[in-house]
Amino acid sequence: MTGILEGLDQLGELAVEISRAGLVVSDIGLTRAVKEIAEVIVDEQRAGAPVGATGDTKNTISAVYSKGGHEALCGTETWYAHFIEDGTVDLPPRPFIHPPGTKHEAEFDELVLQYGSGGLW
Repeated sequence: MTGILEGLDQLGELAVEISRAGLVVSDIGLTRAVKEIAEVIVDEQRAGAPVGATGDTKNTISAVYSKGGHEALCGTETWYAHFIEDGTVDLPPRPFIHPPGTKHEAEFDELVLQYGSGGLW
């Protein structure tokens, strides 16, 4: 189960603001923003992951980056993580994958704008 941080989608939402500000976001800046936020998301996913008998769900949480680095898949390799995240008829939901990604969307937007303005090249 993964939460997706898609830099290009986020940039699409920021396109008007970036254009109005006269900013240019480089591939390097976008890649740095994606990586920086993905690391924060993974840390929070690990902190919030319930630990069962094996600890596999928590222990396999990581970020996998696309070839260009513009996207990161943040999550776990366990096949049953969606049952924990979404719950079942017998178990209440215990979300730990998606909330950190949602929580940091605005921070990602700010980083992209900051890199675009030359603040953190």
